Amino acid sequence: MYDRCLFAIVLLFSSVTYSAPTLVSAQAEPAISDLTRINPWAQIAKTDLTYIYQTVKDNHPGAIDDQNPYFSHWLEQGYREGLARAEKATSLQDVTNSLSYFVAGFADGHFSIMFNQHANKLSWTGIGIEKQLQDYKVYYTAKQWKGSLPAVGAKLISCDNISVDTMMDEHILKYRFNSSQLNSRKVSYAKKLLIDDKVGEFNRPSHCVFEFNSEKNTFALNWQQIDTSELYDALTPVVLSSQFSIHQFKPNHYWVRLPNFYPSGDDEIKLQTMIAKLTTLRNASLVVFDVRGNGGGSSQWGQDLLSSLYGEDYIAQVMQEHPDNSYALWRASVQNHAYLVSLKPMLIRQFGADSDLTTSFLQTTVDMQQAIEKQQPLVKEASPDNNLKNHLIPQATSVAGIQKSLYQGKTILLTDKSCGSACLDFADVSLSVPKLIHAGQETSADTVYMDVRGLNLPSNLGAFSLAQKVYRDRERGHNQSYVPQYQFNGSMTDTKGLQTWVLSLLK
Repeated sequence: MYDRCLFAIVLLFSSVTYSAPTLVSAQAEPAISDLTRINPWAQIAKTDLTYIYQTVKDNHPGAIDDQNPYFSHWLEQGYREGLARAEKATSLQDVTNSLSYFVAGFADGHFSIMFNQHANKLSWTGIGIEKQLQDYKVYYTAKQWKGSLPAVGAKLISCDNISVDTMMDEHILKYRFNSSQLNSRKVSYAKKLLIDDKVGEFNRPSHCVFEFNSEKNTFALNWQQIDTSELYDALTPVVLSSQFSIHQFKPNHYWVRLPNFYPSGDDEIKLQTMIAKLTTLRNASLVVFDVRGNGGGSSQWGQDLLSSLYGEDYIAQVMQEHPDNSYALWRASVQNHAYLVSLKPMLIRQFGADSDLTTSFLQTTVDMQQAIEKQQPLVKEASPDNNLKNHLIPQATSVAGIQKSLYQGKTILLTDKSCGSACLDFADVSLSVPKLIHAGQETSADTVYMDVRGLNLPSNLGAFSLAQKVYRDRERGHNQSYVPQYQFNGSMTDTKGLQTWVLSLLK
């Protein structure tokens, strides 16, 4: 169940560039009367949609997964509905909406689409909404905005007689992540409730009901245009640190900042140095693993962090006591195989040519080639001991006797709604450690489809991510999140406030 290889969607998409789509074939110059009948946007939408559909059908394990019939069902139904939408496309917005609707229907964090074209201006009501536990609350109001605005802390109840929950499900999630079950997505998209970003079938409400101090009041909304960057700055007053660091925020109390598990360049060196330094914190009273904003990467980093603090034999023992009986099946395809081959230099550089991770990965590459030649659709992921059991436990799995932790202090895993992929793998192991405290905000969740690569759309309007393997017998369920035993009712970007709150938990 451990996503051990470094596949960062953010990095994959960062290299995608936008170029204007070709709207008319260059084969022959049509008559002017013919040009008036051409609808280039419909053709662009259909071409991009068909490319996504066919690529998924040929390379994604979900397309042939008999244990998850919904995936293949939506692949066909969503494609038909998407084509119907694409036929009616008359603008760039129609194109992106038809593609977004199709992808959102899978409700899979590893199946996403991103576009290069972004509006310079958006329409907004002057009200910033944030989801705190079960409520949608006002956390920001614009200054000098025409008309009256609700108080900061007021709870949004409804707009134009539509409940806020219905607004989220029908107006927001339908074109972004079409599932009402995962709270982290609602947290992520709460700000968009009162922003018109032209995604989906958004109908601007004219009036909203807010509750403050047990009193409900209706406010007329005044929609105004605002620069996108200005709006982002207003609604994101605090940006989480993207630096790997260890900070002593109280004597013998340490805050370990882990913004991601896909370090590169200098960050890779910093994370390796941090792992080594954790051995010096074994006499600490408290270590907080802060994974806010961590969307994953390679789960090997998480195991190395825990082994450094607690001791390698102790973590191996913890994992043996909570065995991972899952295994992975890769979709065998020529394109997937070519991508795996391309990762060899990176794996050798990060983990060494003789590491268990690298050798098992290279064996999977060989096995996939053989499966392709035999026309087998799926191939088991190789593991260091060749039996596909608990491939995160070191080679010497027979730990002699009962191991004692080399660290006797308290540990807190601090999560937010971004924790997914390898961050969830880190949580899997961390939450198996006795007495470790989980605090903060409910995590994101993963489907059983992992290890993504990014592909450009034929139009060059953007790119999408494609998962290549599926897990079987994973203990953490399909799109199952982790809910902390202690939930923070406030802003997860307030580091000082979180540190004070964390210390109060120890009392």
